[in-house]
Amino acid sequence: MLIDAKASSPATRPNDHIGLLVSVRDLNEWLAIRHLPIDVIDFKEPQLGPLAAASPSLWRSAAADPSCRSMLSAALGECRDAVEIAHQVPDRFAFAKAGPAGISTTDELADAWRQLRALLHGATNLVAVAYADFQTAQCPSPLTIFRQAAATGLRTWLLDTYEKVPGNDSLSRLGPQTLRSIASLAEHASATWVLAGSISPAIAQSLTDLGIRPNLLGVRGSLCDGDRRNEIIPAKVEAWIDWLRADCTAQAAYPEQVDLSKPIAEVPARLPSS
Repeated sequence: MLIDAKASSPATRPNDHIGLLVSVRDLNEWLAIRHLPIDVIDFKEPQLGPLAAASPSLWRSAAADPSCRSMLSAALGECRDAVEIAHQVPDRFAFAKAGPAGISTTDELADAWRQLRALLHGATNLVAVAYADFQTAQCPSPLTIFRQAAATGLRTWLLDTYEKVPGNDSLSRLGPQTLRSIASLAEHASATWVLAGSISPAIAQSLTDLGIRPNLLGVRGSLCDGDRRNEIIPAKVEAWIDWLRADCTAQAAYPEQVDLSKPIAEVPARLPSS
């Protein structure tokens, strides 16, 4: 688990296995995966934007559920809208995040962070979010945002994509050198960093082959029945968990297709080595 108190540096694990963050949108998805060993379960509404908020009633239901041992995270939308709902995030939540879209300077972003931190409960960490397609989102670049986060004392970082279209993944947008620079900056800042943004198994494999190892991978689209706006398939979540536990090796290749005609118990978590 990667729990970090607001006033202290988070635990990072650069040489350990990569963890998993899964985004859910409603109560059905939450109930379907809450028992699985997922590091962080995140709540957002993918039909309304890259970090659009799910219903606060869903936050409250999850916070009151003693059966889940994952850390919980709430997406609040973009910074300018997040101030309206940040106070509703339950104190059971380890993280809350808001996107920087439309914010042109780091001073403006730092002001938004200060407002949001004041609205969150003391146990909830504000996540510094950057977009790989920052030009489309009209905000500063990821390295610029994360340098500001380090200076401001935010120690949990998320790299995502603003526009959710085929081919617009974080690796393609930024390239391996920039991702390595983010990893180095996070290590020097004692920050936990999460890599999201249309991360497929193939892209995740490419990242690890390149030696790029974020603390967690954030996924949703590759877990769904088709489009990221559709329902999550628990068997796909289990496949990701098992694959990451095997350290993302080619010998434990992730199955790109899960046979949904079989009961979950009969679906192989990963393909055998060839």
